[in-house]
Amino acid sequence: MIKIIIYSFLIFSSSALLVYQALRSRKSGLGKPIIFWIIIRLLTEVVSYITYYGYGINPYLVQHISDFLEGIMLIWYFIKLKEGKLYVFWLYLLPPLYFYLEIKYSGAFNSLKGFSYSIYNALISLLMLRLLMQVENLEAFAKPIVKSLFLIHSVTFFYSLLEHITRINFELSLIVYPFFLLANLIFNFYLSYYLWSARKN
Repeated sequence: MIKIIIYSFLIFSSSALLVYQALRSRKSGLGKPIIFWIIIRLLTEVVSYITYYGYGINPYLVQHISDFLEGIMLIWYFIKLKEGKLYVFWLYLLPPLYFYLEIKYSGAFNSLKGFSYSIYNALISLLMLRLLMQVENLEAFAKPIVKSLFLIHSVTFFYSLLEHITRINFELSLIVYPFFLLANLIFNFYLSYYLWSARKN
């Protein structure tokens, strides 16, 4: 229980700090998609925690909805950076598709997160990699954001492939989960610092 409290405190505080810095930076070119994405991440953590520990209700549906919404936000961000090119608008079909398949075929109400979580992370990793392959076309302010989004989603993708195993294998979770937690904390604190420093400069 102590570990859960420590984990929750670290994630909530670092996510709240990131939300604060994002809202403070909304006039500096950060963009609505990233601000909404950051807020959705924090709300998902809070609602999932309250749902599970406060009411004993399975939070998986909340997390699947979050995967859907976060996917929409980062596709919006990708298209925004690609300057709204028409050939990439089909990407908006992917989050509804993986959300539907998760709900229909994998028992999302009662089972572990799996399909949508993995597809979401793989999708965003590929989109950010696509941007990084043409990094010279990105504005300077967006480059660190795209790089950090690529790194966190790449790490989370590999974690998502093992998540259903780590949740039932305590020994494995002791090895894998700290790295996942550390990656999220580094991402939150790094992006918070970057937004703060960019605003100050």
